[in-house]
Amino acid sequence: MRPPQLFGCLLAQLALMLLLCAHVPPIAAAGGPERQLVTFVDLLSSSERFSEFLHTVQRLRMVIPLNRLRNATLFVPTNAALQRYRDELDKDGTRVTGSIYRGVSDSQAWYHVIGEAAIGTQDLGRGTMVWQSLSLPDSDSSVAASNDAEKQPYGIMLKTQLRNGGSVVANGVPVLAQNFSCAAGTVYQVDGVLEIPPTIRERLHSLGESVAGTAGSADEYSAVVRLLAAAGWADILARPASSSHLAKIHTLWAFSNREFSRQYSYAQRSYLLNGPTFA
Repeated sequence: MRPPQLFGCLLAQLALMLLLCAHVPPIAAAGGPERQLVTFVDLLSSSERFSEFLHTVQRLRMVIPLNRLRNATLFVPTNAALQRYRDELDKDGTRVTGSIYRGVSDSQAWYHVIGEAAIGTQDLGRGTMVWQSLSLPDSDSSVAASNDAEKQPYGIMLKTQLRNGGSVVANGVPVLAQNFSCAAGTVYQVDGVLEIPPTIRERLHSLGESVAGTAGSADEYSAVVRLLAAAGWADILARPASSSHLAKIHTLWAFSNREFSRQYSYAQRSYLLNGPTFA
C-alpha cells in the first residue's frame, strides 16, 4: 500500500473511532447498565425531555417528598405542553408566588402523582379507571407529606380513559405511548398539564349551563345545592373533601329542578328547602 493511501486509511479509521466515542447512549429509563435510576427525581434529571417539569417541582420544593415515594406513578407534561399552558395563562416570570410557580401550583403538581401503585400500560388500557392522586384539596401539603399512614386523607381523584383506537387520556389529556420506569415507580409523559377537576358545586353549575337555552337554565340544579345546604352538607359542594370529611369521597346523584318540582308539591318543597329555618 502506498504511503498516501495508508495515511488516508488511518485517517478514516481515526474519524470513525472519534465518532463512536462521541456517541453517548441514552440513559436507560428502567435502570440499565449505564445508570441505576432510583427516585423520580433521578429519572426527571436523566433527560432534557423532563427539564421543565423538574424545574417546576424544584421551585415548588417538592424534591424531598418526591424522593421518598415508592410504588407510585407520575404523569409528566412535556416541555412543549408546559410552555403552551404558561403561554395561555401569560405566566412567563420566574418568581414563586406563594405556592405557585409560573402558573402551576404545588397542589396541581401533586395532582400529577398517583400514590396507589406503579400503573402499567395494561392497567391504563382496561377502560375507564379512577385513581387517587397525592393532591389534597385546600391544603398546602400532599398525601406524600403525611406522617400518619393510618390517617391519610383521600387525595383528589384522577380519571384515565381508553379511547377508540387505543389511545389513553388522563382527565382528557393525551398520555403518550412511551413510558419510563425507576425503582420508585412509573413515569408517563402527557401532552398537557393536568388540571384539578371542579368542585361539585362548579360541576352542577356547568351542567346547568349545558342545558341553558333549551329547556333549562344555568341554575337547573340549584335545588340539589339548596337541599344539601339545608342538610348541613354545604362544605361537600365547595371542595372535593373538607377538614371534616377527610376520610371520605362522595358520589352525587343529581336531579334537575323540574324533576324536583314534579315529584313534590309547593308546600313539600318549601319544607325540604327551608326546614331548618322553619324549625
